[in-house]
Amino acid sequence: MGELIMCLTAEWFERANERNAERDRLGVSARDAEAALQKYHSTVYPIAVEMAEWIVRNWSASEIARLDESTRDLLCQIIRQRNLR
Repeated sequence: MGELIMCLTAEWFERANERNAERDRLGVSARDAEAALQKYHSTVYPIAVEMAEWIVRNWSASEIARLDESTRDLLCQIIRQRNLR
């Protein structure tokens, strides 16, 4: 895979705390999590990384199990590559 050029604005990065606060307040559906995580191999990969970080901090194993198998595998890949804890 070649290098990807980022195409998110500075404003997107500045709003990370707002998005996380909304996730904390409303939660995240498996469908929304899958959609975000699937962006990992694209030019908007920070969307996937941000979602993976939130999932690691907030979801239980049973919630992660609701993701389809390929998305769970992708989440594990992101966790390993980004050394998320």
